Order: sequence, then structure tokens, then C-alpha cells
Amino acid sequence: MAIAYITDDAYANGNPVSLAMPAGVVQGNFMIAFVAVQDSNGLSSVNTLAGWNFIGKVSSSASAYVNLSAFWKIAGSGEAGPYAWTATAGSGSNISGLDGMIWAFSGTDQTAPINNFAVKVGPNTSTTIIIPAITETFQSGEWYIACVCDSSNMSYTSTTPACTNYDSTGGFWESFNIGAYAPASSAVAMTWTTTATWSSAAVGIAVSILPPGTGASVIPPSTKIIFM
Repeated sequence: MAIAYITDDAYANGNPVSLAMPAGVVQGNFMIAFVAVQDSNGLSSVNTLAGWNFIGKVSSSASAYVNLSAFWKIAGSGEAGPYAWTATAGSGSNISGLDGMIWAFSGTDQTAPINNFAVKVGPNTSTTIIIPAITETFQSGEWYIACVCDSSNMSYTSTTPACTNYDSTGGFWESFNIGAYAPASSAVAMTWTTTATWSSAAVGIAVSILPPGTGASVIPPSTKIIFM
């Protein structure tokens, strides 16, 4: 069975942020959620919902701080949303709000669908952000999913390598730009380009997801955290 993109839910914002289950999801489908919180000092964190597994996070280091987190879930019997994420304020943090989006795929491994992930904080003023290649043992048939967001609400015009599935939205507190593709060989760095310069740092997460029977995940759910 090959991995295939199903659909994504509509972007949403709020505090908490309530995300719908993507249309067409059935038992056994894989969902990945990207949720960002904007605050005053970068110390706030997005909470993990029951039934979801934390992948990793990355925080910008400029004004209008953005903390982007990724989570995954295999849909169960009778699965239904919405899913409401909240954030916990860090020391001295003033939370502006949260933004998020869920993407859904079929044909992934059911118990350990994540191979690994990579994160990047972009320069404070630029038109590009390059997420480094994922450090992993590449598995034939895996997919890469990447999300880039920034507090300037930029829409990204292109990715290299090009994504087969792509969605871009100017959010309320942050922009959300997500792309996915199935690489033919091992991971490469991923360049995202926008036509305008963002005023504060962009952040990105790239995640590789596995087809069935390709082995154990290198990151036990809810245990691996990256602080930038």
C-alpha cells in the first residue's frame, strides 16, 4: 500500500484553536497537525491533546515570536473532530493566539509512522527559509511534509524540491504554508521562497512519514523536543 494525500482541513485560529477533522478521513488514516502560538518572548508551548503524539517544535528568536509544533494521530473507529489545542504561557509570556491546520494521508504505517523530522529558524528579514535535510534512514515510499510559518503573514510562492500537494494561507497571527511530496531517494534540504520580505523570523518543520512495515520510528511519541 502506498501513501496518498487525502485532504486538509480549513485553517483556523483562536485561543484555543479548534481544528476540524479533514473530510474523508476513515479509521487507519494518518493525520498530522501543525499548530503555532505567537507570544511576547517565545517561551509559550502548545499542549498535546489526548490521543495525539508530539513530534517536535521550533521557536523563532525575534519580535512577534512564533512557536510551531507538530503532532500526529492515526484515526480510530468512529473518529470525529474537532480538535481544540491550547497553549501554556511561559515565564513572562503574553500569548496573542494560536493558528493551525491538519493534513490527512492514507497508506502510512499504523504504529510508527514517523521516521524523523528537521527544524529551522530563518533569518529575521529574508525571502527564503531552508529547512535542512532530515537525518534518517531513508525508506522507499516515504513522504515528506513540511510547514513554514511566520508572523508577517507571507504566502510562499515556491518550494525546492517542488511539492505535489501544497496549501498556503495568510493566518490571523501567523501565516501557514504546508507542502508534501514523495521523494525518490534520501532527504534533501527544502527551500521555501516568498516574493516579499518578512519582518520577523520564519520557522519551519519537515517530517518524514513511513509506509506500512518499514520499521520503528526513531522518535518515541511525546518524548523528543527541540529548542532553538
